[in-house]
Amino acid sequence: MFQTEEVLLCGTMKQSCMHYIEFYKSAEKYKITILTDCSTIVDDISSSHDTTLHNLLHRISHTSSQQVI
Repeated sequence: MFQTEEVLLCGTMKQSCMHYIEFYKSAEKYKITILTDCSTIVDDISSSHDTTLHNLLHRISHTSSQQVI
C-alpha cells in the first residue's frame, strides 16, 4: 500500500493550503514543497501569506517543477 510522504503545493491560492498546514497537527508528518514556477498568491493577502510562510520556514522547501519531474 502507498503512503503519502510529501505534499507539492502549486496554484493561485497556495496561501490557503499553507494556512492549514501551519495550524493542523495532522499535517506535520508531511514534507511540504512549494513548486515556485507553478505558484502565486493574490496580492491583497500577501502580508498574511508572508507571516504564514515565515512560520513554516522550518518545514517548507522550494523547488521548480522541472526538478520534481
